[in-house]
Amino acid sequence: MKEHALFSQDTLVGCCGTAGLALKDYAKRFRVIEVQSTFYRLPKPETARRWKESTLGQDFEFTLKAFQGITHPLESPTWRRAGPKDILEKVRKEDVGFLRESSFVLKCLRSIIEIAKILESRVIVFQMPPSFEYSQGNLESIEQFFTHVLPSAISSSFSSSQRSEVFSPALELRHWSWFSEKSRLWDLAGKISKARESRQSLAPLLVTDPLRDEQRAFKEILLLQQQQIAYHRLHGLGSSFTNYKYKYSDTDLRNLLDSVLSARRLGTRQYILFNNISMRDDAERFSKLLVSTLS
Repeated sequence: MKEHALFSQDTLVGCCGTAGLALKDYAKRFRVIEVQSTFYRLPKPETARRWKESTLGQDFEFTLKAFQGITHPLESPTWRRAGPKDILEKVRKEDVGFLRESSFVLKCLRSIIEIAKILESRVIVFQMPPSFEYSQGNLESIEQFFTHVLPSAISSSFSSSQRSEVFSPALELRHWSWFSEKSRLWDLAGKISKARESRQSLAPLLVTDPLRDEQRAFKEILLLQQQQIAYHRLHGLGSSFTNYKYKYSDTDLRNLLDSVLSARRLGTRQYILFNNISMRDDAERFSKLLVSTLS
Protein backbone atom coordinates (compact mmCIF):
# COMPACT_ATOMS: atom_id res chain seq x y z
CA MET A 1 0.00 0.00 0.00
CA LYS A 2 1.00 3.63 0.07
CA GLU A 3 3.31 3.29 3.06
CA HIS A 4 5.58 1.36 0.72
CA ALA A 5 5.63 4.25 -1.77
CA LEU A 6 6.47 6.99 0.73
CA PHE A 7 10.10 5.92 1.10
CA SER A 8 11.51 8.80 -0.91
CA GLN A 9 10.56 12.21 -2.21
CA ASP A 10 12.71 11.73 -5.31
CA THR A 11 11.62 8.26 -6.46
CA LEU A 12 7.96 7.89 -7.38
CA VAL A 13 6.40 4.57 -8.42
CA GLY A 14 2.96 4.27 -9.97
CA CYS A 15 0.89 3.28 -12.99
CA CYS A 16 -0.22 4.62 -16.34
CA GLY A 17 -3.88 4.97 -15.44
CA THR A 18 -5.74 4.08 -12.26
CA ALA A 19 -5.15 0.32 -12.61
CA GLY A 20 -8.84 -0.46 -12.17
CA LEU A 21 -9.22 1.63 -9.01
CA ALA A 22 -11.18 4.77 -8.27
CA LEU A 23 -8.77 7.70 -8.27
CA LYS A 24 -9.33 8.34 -4.56
CA ASP A 25 -8.45 4.73 -3.75
CA TYR A 26 -5.50 4.74 -6.14
CA ALA A 27 -4.05 7.81 -4.38
CA LYS A 28 -4.02 5.85 -1.11
CA ARG A 29 -1.72 3.25 -2.69
CA PHE A 30 0.60 5.31 -4.88
CA ARG A 31 2.15 8.78 -4.97
CA VAL A 32 1.99 9.34 -8.73
CA ILE A 33 -0.25 8.59 -11.68
CA GLU A 34 0.22 9.19 -15.38
CA VAL A 35 -3.20 10.25 -16.64
CA GLN A 36 -4.02 8.35 -19.84
CA SER A 37 -7.45 9.73 -20.70
CA THR A 38 -5.95 13.08 -21.72
CA PHE A 39 -4.37 11.33 -24.71
CA TYR A 40 -7.72 10.29 -26.17
CA ARG A 41 -9.82 13.28 -25.25
CA LEU A 42 -9.07 16.66 -23.71
CA PRO A 43 -11.01 16.94 -20.43
CA LYS A 44 -12.89 20.03 -19.37
CA PRO A 45 -11.13 22.14 -16.72
CA GLU A 46 -13.86 21.32 -14.18
CA THR A 47 -13.13 17.61 -14.67
CA ALA A 48 -9.46 18.18 -13.87
CA ARG A 49 -10.45 20.17 -10.79
CA ARG A 50 -12.53 17.22 -9.56
CA TRP A 51 -9.51 14.94 -10.05
CA LYS A 52 -7.38 17.31 -8.01
CA GLU A 53 -9.99 17.66 -5.28
CA SER A 54 -10.33 13.89 -4.94
CA THR A 55 -6.65 13.65 -3.92
CA LEU A 56 -6.53 16.65 -1.57
CA GLY A 57 -4.66 15.86 1.62
CA GLN A 58 -2.65 13.15 -0.13
CA ASP A 59 1.03 13.41 -1.01
CA PHE A 60 0.17 12.82 -4.65
CA GLU A 61 1.33 13.91 -8.09
CA PHE A 62 -0.27 13.86 -11.53
CA THR A 63 1.70 13.54 -14.73
CA LEU A 64 -0.10 13.76 -18.08
CA LYS A 65 0.01 12.02 -21.42
CA ALA A 66 -0.34 14.72 -24.06
CA PHE A 67 -3.37 14.75 -26.35
CA GLN A 68 -2.86 12.68 -29.51
CA GLY A 69 -3.72 15.64 -31.74
CA ILE A 70 -0.21 16.89 -30.94
CA THR A 71 1.63 13.64 -31.62
CA HIS A 72 -0.48 11.26 -33.72
CA PRO A 73 -1.69 11.79 -37.32
CA LEU A 74 -5.30 11.02 -38.18
CA GLU A 75 -4.24 7.68 -39.72
CA SER A 76 -3.31 6.41 -36.27
CA PRO A 77 -5.71 3.70 -34.98
CA THR A 78 -5.75 5.45 -31.60
CA TRP A 79 -8.20 8.00 -33.00
CA ARG A 80 -10.88 5.29 -33.02
CA ARG A 81 -11.01 5.59 -29.23
CA ALA A 82 -11.21 9.37 -29.23
CA GLY A 83 -15.01 9.58 -28.89
CA PRO A 84 -16.74 12.66 -30.39
CA LYS A 85 -14.30 14.42 -32.72
CA ASP A 86 -15.66 17.95 -32.55
CA ILE A 87 -12.13 19.20 -32.04
CA LEU A 88 -11.26 18.07 -35.57
CA GLU A 89 -14.00 20.10 -37.24
CA LYS A 90 -12.56 22.16 -40.12
CA VAL A 91 -9.04 20.91 -39.33
CA ARG A 92 -6.78 19.88 -42.20
CA LYS A 93 -5.40 16.35 -42.04
CA GLU A 94 -1.86 17.59 -42.57
CA ASP A 95 -2.07 19.85 -39.49
CA VAL A 96 -2.62 17.00 -37.03
CA GLY A 97 0.07 15.17 -35.04
CA PHE A 98 3.82 14.60 -35.52
CA LEU A 99 4.66 17.74 -33.45
CA ARG A 100 3.68 19.89 -36.41
CA GLU A 101 3.89 23.65 -36.31
CA SER A 102 0.20 24.30 -36.92
CA SER A 103 -2.55 26.35 -35.31
CA PHE A 104 -4.32 23.08 -34.41
CA VAL A 105 -1.32 21.66 -32.53
CA LEU A 106 -0.85 24.99 -30.76
CA LYS A 107 -4.51 24.98 -29.72
CA CYS A 108 -4.17 21.44 -28.35
CA LEU A 109 -1.01 22.40 -26.48
CA ARG A 110 -2.71 25.32 -24.77
CA SER A 111 -5.56 23.05 -23.69
CA ILE A 112 -3.31 20.36 -22.20
CA ILE A 113 -1.18 23.03 -20.50
CA GLU A 114 -4.34 24.41 -18.86
CA ILE A 115 -5.07 20.94 -17.45
CA ALA A 116 -1.45 20.59 -16.30
CA LYS A 117 -1.71 23.89 -14.40
CA ILE A 118 -4.89 22.79 -12.62
CA LEU A 119 -3.32 19.46 -11.62
CA GLU A 120 0.08 21.06 -10.86
CA SER A 121 1.70 18.47 -13.10
CA ARG A 122 5.49 18.41 -13.24
CA VAL A 123 5.70 16.27 -16.40
CA ILE A 124 3.77 16.01 -19.66
CA VAL A 125 4.61 12.97 -21.81
CA PHE A 126 4.67 13.40 -25.58
CA GLN A 127 4.43 9.82 -26.80
CA MET A 128 5.17 9.49 -30.50
CA PRO A 129 3.44 6.80 -32.60
CA PRO A 130 5.36 3.85 -34.10
CA SER A 131 5.02 5.52 -37.51
CA PHE A 132 7.31 8.36 -36.35
CA GLU A 133 10.55 6.79 -37.60
CA TYR A 134 14.09 8.10 -37.49
CA SER A 135 14.73 10.65 -40.25
CA GLN A 136 16.38 14.02 -40.61
CA GLY A 137 12.94 15.51 -41.16
CA ASN A 138 11.63 14.11 -37.89
CA LEU A 139 14.76 15.24 -36.06
CA GLU A 140 14.08 18.74 -37.34
CA SER A 141 10.44 18.45 -36.20
CA ILE A 142 11.60 17.55 -32.68
CA GLU A 143 13.96 20.52 -32.59
CA GLN A 144 11.34 22.92 -33.97
CA PHE A 145 8.68 21.74 -31.55
CA PHE A 146 10.76 22.14 -28.40
CA THR A 147 12.47 25.37 -29.42
CA HIS A 148 9.51 27.21 -30.96
CA VAL A 149 6.08 25.54 -30.88
CA LEU A 150 5.92 24.44 -27.23
CA PRO A 151 7.59 27.62 -25.86
CA SER A 152 5.03 29.68 -27.80
CA ALA A 153 2.18 27.81 -26.11
CA ILE A 154 3.80 28.17 -22.71
CA SER A 155 4.41 31.91 -23.09
CA SER A 156 0.68 32.44 -23.60
CA SER A 157 -0.21 30.22 -20.61
CA PHE A 158 2.32 31.26 -17.95
CA SER A 159 3.23 34.76 -16.85
CA SER A 160 6.89 35.59 -16.29
CA SER A 161 6.38 35.16 -12.53
CA GLN A 162 4.96 31.67 -13.08
CA ARG A 163 7.85 30.32 -15.19
CA SER A 164 9.24 28.37 -12.21
CA GLU A 165 5.98 26.36 -12.24
CA VAL A 166 6.40 25.19 -15.85
CA PHE A 167 6.30 21.42 -16.33
CA SER A 168 9.05 19.31 -17.88
CA PRO A 169 8.13 17.82 -21.29
CA ALA A 170 9.09 14.16 -21.79
CA LEU A 171 9.52 12.62 -25.24
CA GLU A 172 8.91 8.92 -25.89
CA LEU A 173 10.00 7.42 -29.23
CA ARG A 174 8.40 4.11 -30.18
CA HIS A 175 9.99 3.02 -33.45
CA TRP A 176 13.03 0.71 -33.45
CA SER A 177 14.85 2.88 -36.01
CA TRP A 178 15.71 5.38 -33.28
CA PHE A 179 17.61 2.70 -31.35
CA SER A 180 19.14 0.65 -34.19
CA GLU A 181 22.30 2.76 -34.38
CA LYS A 182 23.95 4.66 -31.56
CA SER A 183 24.80 7.49 -33.95
CA ARG A 184 21.09 8.17 -34.38
CA LEU A 185 20.64 8.59 -30.63
CA TRP A 186 23.52 11.04 -30.64
CA ASP A 187 21.83 12.95 -33.46
CA LEU A 188 18.79 13.20 -31.21
CA ALA A 189 20.96 14.19 -28.24
CA GLY A 190 22.45 16.99 -30.33
CA LYS A 191 19.01 18.40 -31.08
CA ILE A 192 18.05 18.26 -27.41
CA SER A 193 21.32 19.91 -26.35
CA LYS A 194 20.71 22.68 -28.85
CA ALA A 195 17.24 23.19 -27.39
CA ARG A 196 18.66 23.24 -23.86
CA GLU A 197 21.14 25.96 -24.78
CA SER A 198 18.39 28.30 -25.98
CA ARG A 199 16.76 30.42 -23.28
CA GLN A 200 13.47 30.36 -25.14
CA SER A 201 13.31 26.57 -25.58
CA LEU A 202 12.12 23.76 -23.34
CA ALA A 203 14.38 20.74 -23.84
CA PRO A 204 12.58 17.40 -23.38
CA LEU A 205 13.39 14.58 -21.04
CA LEU A 206 13.91 11.30 -22.86
CA VAL A 207 11.47 8.62 -21.71
CA THR A 208 13.29 5.33 -21.15
CA ASP A 209 12.73 1.74 -20.13
CA PRO A 210 15.82 0.60 -18.16
CA LEU A 211 15.00 -3.07 -18.77
CA ARG A 212 15.23 -2.88 -22.57
CA ASP A 213 18.66 -3.60 -24.00
CA GLU A 214 18.17 -1.44 -27.09
CA GLN A 215 17.66 1.63 -24.89
CA ARG A 216 20.80 1.27 -22.81
CA ALA A 217 22.58 3.89 -24.93
CA PHE A 218 20.07 6.39 -23.56
CA LYS A 219 21.83 6.12 -20.20
CA GLU A 220 25.01 7.57 -21.67
CA ILE A 221 23.05 10.46 -23.14
CA LEU A 222 21.27 11.17 -19.86
CA LEU A 223 24.54 11.16 -17.94
CA LEU A 224 26.32 13.46 -20.36
CA GLN A 225 23.39 15.85 -20.47
CA GLN A 226 23.12 15.72 -16.67
CA GLN A 227 19.38 15.15 -16.92
CA GLN A 228 18.08 15.66 -13.39
CA ILE A 229 14.80 13.85 -13.95
CA ALA A 230 14.47 10.29 -15.25
CA TYR A 231 11.06 9.25 -16.57
CA HIS A 232 10.61 5.50 -17.05
CA ARG A 233 7.61 3.85 -18.70
CA LEU A 234 7.47 0.06 -18.55
CA HIS A 235 5.27 -1.54 -21.23
CA GLY A 236 6.35 -5.17 -20.74
CA LEU A 237 9.25 -7.07 -22.29
CA GLY A 238 9.49 -9.07 -25.52
CA SER A 239 10.24 -8.63 -29.20
CA SER A 240 7.62 -5.89 -29.71
CA PHE A 241 7.82 -2.42 -28.20
CA THR A 242 4.79 -3.13 -26.03
CA ASN A 243 3.75 -6.39 -24.41
CA TYR A 244 0.93 -5.48 -22.08
CA LYS A 245 0.31 -9.10 -21.06
CA TYR A 246 3.83 -9.38 -19.65
CA LYS A 247 4.13 -9.74 -15.88
CA TYR A 248 7.45 -8.64 -14.47
CA SER A 249 9.42 -11.37 -12.72
CA ASP A 250 11.31 -10.96 -9.47
CA THR A 251 14.52 -10.93 -11.52
CA ASP A 252 13.17 -8.15 -13.73
CA LEU A 253 12.31 -6.04 -10.70
CA ARG A 254 15.75 -6.61 -9.14
CA ASN A 255 17.35 -5.44 -12.39
CA LEU A 256 15.11 -2.38 -12.35
CA LEU A 257 16.12 -1.78 -8.74
CA ASP A 258 19.82 -1.75 -9.70
CA SER A 259 19.14 0.92 -12.32
CA VAL A 260 17.07 3.04 -9.94
CA LEU A 261 19.68 2.86 -7.18
CA SER A 262 22.43 3.92 -9.60
CA ALA A 263 20.43 6.99 -10.60
CA ARG A 264 19.63 7.80 -6.97
CA ARG A 265 23.35 8.06 -6.24
CA LEU A 266 23.52 10.80 -8.89
CA GLY A 267 20.69 12.70 -7.24
CA THR A 268 18.24 12.08 -10.07
CA ARG A 269 14.51 12.45 -9.43
CA GLN A 270 12.84 9.36 -10.89
CA TYR A 271 9.38 8.41 -12.09
CA ILE A 272 8.73 4.67 -12.58
CA LEU A 273 5.39 4.13 -14.32
CA PHE A 274 4.17 0.61 -15.09
CA ASN A 275 1.95 0.24 -18.15
CA ASN A 276 0.89 -3.40 -18.41
CA ILE A 277 -2.16 -5.44 -17.42
CA SER A 278 -0.61 -6.42 -14.07
CA MET A 279 0.70 -2.91 -13.42
CA ARG A 280 -0.92 -2.49 -10.00
CA ASP A 281 0.64 -5.66 -8.65
CA ASP A 282 4.00 -5.06 -10.35
CA ALA A 283 4.20 -1.47 -9.09
CA GLU A 284 3.38 -2.51 -5.52
CA ARG A 285 5.89 -5.36 -5.63
CA PHE A 286 8.59 -3.01 -6.87
CA SER A 287 7.77 -0.39 -4.21
CA LYS A 288 8.10 -3.02 -1.48
CA LEU A 289 11.39 -4.25 -2.94
CA LEU A 290 12.80 -0.72 -2.97
CA VAL A 291 11.61 0.00 0.55
CA SER A 292 13.16 -3.17 1.91
CA THR A 293 16.45 -2.38 0.18
CA LEU A 294 16.66 1.19 1.50
CA SER A 295 15.46 0.48 5.02
